Amino acid sequence: MRETSFVAPIVDEEAEEIEDDESLGALTSSRTFVATLSSMLFHLTLMIALGLWMIPPLEGGITLSFLTTDDQLDEEDPFETVLLNEDLRPAADLVMAGADSPTPGAAAGATGSMGIPDLQLASIDRARQTTRTASSRWTAMGMGVGDLMTELSQGSPDSMSVVVSDYRQALDRITQEILEMLAKRKVLVIWCFDQSESMKDDQQEIRSRIELVYNQLDALGAIPSDELTTAVTSFGKDFATHTPKPVTALEEIRAAIDAVPVDPSGEEMMCRAVCESISRYRPYMSAENRQLALILVTDESGEQQESRAHLESTIAQATAVRCKVYVLGREAVFGYPYANVRWVHPEIGREHLLPVDRGPETALLEQLQTEGFEARTDAHPSGFGPYSQSRLAWKTGGLFFMLPSHETNLLQADPRRYDRAVMEPYKPDLRSRQEILAEYQRRPLPSLICKMVEDLNPYSKEGAAMIKMRDSFSADKETFASQLQDARAKADRYLAGLLRGVEELDRQEALREKEKSRRWQANYDLIRAQMVNYAARTRLYRTALDAAVEKIEQTPPVLPNNEHLVAWKVRRREEVPVDESVAKMLERSRELYLAVIKNHPGTPWAARAEWELNAHFNYPGGFDAQLAANTNTNVGNVGVDVLRGIGGGGGGGGIALVAEYRAPRNPGENAPRPKNDAPKPVVTVPVPKL
Repeated sequence: MRETSFVAPIVDEEAEEIEDDESLGALTSSRTFVATLSSMLFHLTLMIALGLWMIPPLEGGITLSFLTTDDQLDEEDPFETVLLNEDLRPAADLVMAGADSPTPGAAAGATGSMGIPDLQLASIDRARQTTRTASSRWTAMGMGVGDLMTELSQGSPDSMSVVVSDYRQALDRITQEILEMLAKRKVLVIWCFDQSESMKDDQQEIRSRIELVYNQLDALGAIPSDELTTAVTSFGKDFATHTPKPVTALEEIRAAIDAVPVDPSGEEMMCRAVCESISRYRPYMSAENRQLALILVTDESGEQQESRAHLESTIAQATAVRCKVYVLGREAVFGYPYANVRWVHPEIGREHLLPVDRGPETALLEQLQTEGFEARTDAHPSGFGPYSQSRLAWKTGGLFFMLPSHETNLLQADPRRYDRAVMEPYKPDLRSRQEILAEYQRRPLPSLICKMVEDLNPYSKEGAAMIKMRDSFSADKETFASQLQDARAKADRYLAGLLRGVEELDRQEALREKEKSRRWQANYDLIRAQMVNYAARTRLYRTALDAAVEKIEQTPPVLPNNEHLVAWKVRRREEVPVDESVAKMLERSRELYLAVIKNHPGTPWAARAEWELNAHFNYPGGFDAQLAANTNTNVGNVGVDVLRGIGGGGGGGGIALVAEYRAPRNPGENAPRPKNDAPKPVVTVPVPKL
């Protein structure tokens, strides 16, 4: 381009002097000569530049100046999710200590200086001695921890995945990323920690392991003097800086991590934290011409509203300074923004379910947020990280590291892991929400499904008013009559909406066959099975309400043994007949669930279908065992658990409102109780927000 723009004015000046054919011929010859010479010079320069590009960096970390242009992110780089699967152990067991704790993939007892296995040192040294090439930003990395990486030559970049087994391997990978950066020029690393209560253990794990990164770099001589500096920040509702100036001493880094507080608000302003971290240290980075990397450590996906409003501007700010963002995070819940964590109050012993933001893996909700009669409470894994964090890492050239997903205190947690090759056709779209929304509005099937998900969202005011079915009724006749009328109206409205949805999904089946995306085919298949099932169960519930009108008039308030009627509860009963039309709907939904398992094996869609078959169709275990399990995991919410079980045993048996009696604990229990003016115990420990 430079030769072309330079020659063009000369040609134009000569052209102005052309007066006859002879002059024109001479000029044509001159043009040919100049063009040939320019082409030779251009290609010779290009060959020399390419040859210099392939020269390894000089000793001492010095690189040729024009290599810094490689900092620019390649938009075609595939996004990579790194999986971690480790049972957390005490911090004392996690510190690398010579041959007693060899790196996976290294021979036992083969250690180098500072107890670091030789194989690992060799691989890191290779990474340090090699710069990136133009073909891929990964070809410069020599992975020394087992078979961590599929080379690009063995598959397409979009299908490449890296799986590691524990925190050490994650930090090894981060070490190699830092080494790549140090091969060019100085680096500033910012560790940004989530301040939530649930992250304290993870922070200590990172603190105990963080020396692995710096010890390995130091052992290689990769960080003489201040080549690598570190800053520590944290975030919750507010943002905090724990290193006013970047530091180099490991002791100062540990002390800064220890200073991360616990924020009781339960809010995680992730986007603000990334922007604030970059802004605070940008002058330092610019003054010393440093590269910037930010490592975000969190077990939540951040506030949904903040992410929707500020994710793209956060990405823009990070890319403006070429800051790579690496996320140590948790796997997203399948198609659902939340997970529920059990917490037992230390003073009163009551168990609470605390919601945490843990997804979804997609920009927009693609799955129903209801289990039929209430909001979802499951924690089915999605196989991917939360959308906002995955997109942030991808667009800045970083990585998303998936922390161990199995958490024993999660409600209805599912410990399964999905095969990356199987999940490849089902991967979520990581484009911006605006781009995705604009496309979905042009595509009938995604548009239809997203509309249904939104209409049946129990977290919206309208959705909650329609979906939550009453499972307990008063023993007082007047109160019962009022509750029954409201429950009937709600069930009728919900049933009508479900039936319209089923009709529309059936009518648009051709769209499913034309859909090229396996993800959207699976979304369609699962939601259709759920809509049919939920409609059948709502009909059973509505029939039970009608039958209860006559029953309450015939039910005595007190039994001969002096037991008193205290409530009416929704219960599944095998002896209750099921209408033929409802039985057909139940059987159809069962077949649709089985088709999901058959057509999408080894995916979250199949896992969810199997889970609902277990709950509603005696598949493959017994109904009583499943009901008991549901009761235990849902803090005794028996009525809702029974509603979940409607259709058990392949659709046999309906439901009914059953009178619940209770004997007085003492003869005067049913008499008015005297007023108790004694002060109630003060609860000093509030329920936390995670």
